[in-house]
Amino acid sequence: MCKRSTSVLVAVTVLCATAAAASPPVPVRATATVEGSVADCKRRAVDKARVAALEKLPHRIMSAFVRHMAYQDDTARDTVQDYALQVQRGFVALEHGAKDFVSKIGEGGAIVCTLSARATLLASGTPDPTFHFKNATLDRPSYWSGDSAKVTFELSRDGWVYILGVGADNSLVLVRPNAHEPAPLRARAGKTVDWPDDKSRQHGIDLKAVLPEGAAKAVEVLHLIAVRDKRDLFTITDGRPQKVGPYKVYSLGSLDTALRRLAHLPASAWTMRIIPYEIRRRP
Repeated sequence: MCKRSTSVLVAVTVLCATAAAASPPVPVRATATVEGSVADCKRRAVDKARVAALEKLPHRIMSAFVRHMAYQDDTARDTVQDYALQVQRGFVALEHGAKDFVSKIGEGGAIVCTLSARATLLASGTPDPTFHFKNATLDRPSYWSGDSAKVTFELSRDGWVYILGVGADNSLVLVRPNAHEPAPLRARAGKTVDWPDDKSRQHGIDLKAVLPEGAAKAVEVLHLIAVRDKRDLFTITDGRPQKVGPYKVYSLGSLDTALRRLAHLPASAWTMRIIPYEIRRRP
């Protein structure tokens, strides 16, 4: 997102997230069956173990709501629910080694993996109910690929806001800060913030909705994270420059990477909001 190298929106629906109190490790066990490689099977077992951990660990990670829009279909609902689960799983750390995996060949040649691990919730303290997004929306619920977009939000208390784009594979790109606006957005309590605003657009900064290559439509998510104090939660030096269509973005890697950073902050020091939208290819 910058002059002559605009950033890309990436993702879909509306949720509010909060964190949880720290807890001691608990044992978890998960079994996965895949018709693929042993590596695929182990990854699936890890995912299932983290889900199992959420059922055993005391937590209040996500108090979420989904505001359905008329255009959204089952695909949109599934995307939103999956992303909410991904966010929660990102706060779970698993301790395990190679010896904790047991793999075998099951019926029909499928690979069966069982993982025994210790799970810990990565969060400290409790959320501050007075610090939250009072609203956060895009100017439209649906865009043609290549359209410009604008996000509008308001915080209940003063804070600094980072904007992340989330891909269908839960990869992240840094939307704000960017190369021409190196700081997060400053938000004053009760004051509406529009971005990009006229000043940003005068400097050639735009927010574009861009479909993944080969896709006819996509449901995607814009993830806003607000922190109480100005800090370098994410900077463009953390990102790896890459091209999405004609646009230059800064990749932050996986969703887990971002959540691990949040996990190091007191739960009262941050809040987040997820905004959904749809992108379609022009007929």
